[in-house]
Amino acid sequence: VLRASRLAYSVDDDLEITVAYNQLIDARESAEQVEHFTVFPVEVLFENAQAALEQNDPELAVREAEQALRLLLEYHDRNPLAIRTRILLAETAALLVDIGALDFRDEMLIRYEDVARQFPNEGLVIATLARVYAAAEQYERSIETADRAIALEDDIGLMPQAWWAKANSLERLDRFDEAIAAYLAAIERGEASRGFEFQAHQDLADLYEELGDDEQAEFHRKAAEDLRTNADG
Repeated sequence: VLRASRLAYSVDDDLEITVAYNQLIDARESAEQVEHFTVFPVEVLFENAQAALEQNDPELAVREAEQALRLLLEYHDRNPLAIRTRILLAETAALLVDIGALDFRDEMLIRYEDVARQFPNEGLVIATLARVYAAAEQYERSIETADRAIALEDDIGLMPQAWWAKANSLERLDRFDEAIAAYLAAIERGEASRGFEFQAHQDLADLYEELGDDEQAEFHRKAAEDLRTNADG
């Protein structure tokens, strides 16, 4: 462990991130029981995977994400209670699903359910699980879980992400009036998370267009564009 610590903490902020990554990998090989020596390389791989996805290179994104998952699973086998590792396992599995590796859906669900069991009253965790159920096409479970997060609003604050997950699942079940109401609730709470306000406007625009209401579709598309412009500005 002493050698590993010397390797890890010799990382200089001015070094290229790849050099820092390699030093942490060396440190990890000397002391695999230290969570930080796994978390840092995994976070680098995770960011690489996200960047590759944004650059339309899904094959590289999958390779980086799968390598991150392997490192996490190795550490998880040694210390199954390490919470940061468990959260990263969930996030990495979700990233693989986003990339298109749908074989990781079950892994994603298992990992997020694990985190949610440990934090049953954490609204953001529960809202994230609702979104994960929606991504896994388990829409009824998504709605039920979103409602659990929404029920905590009076105690922990607004939950636009939960309202969005609920709206998305209601739409998939063709419960359009309820979906519209939930999307509007997400927008009303949007100050807490501009990303979900933007997404709700986008999704409402698409839904209204599908329903043949061009006026409302244009209204929400413009609102989404205004949010994007303000964010870029």
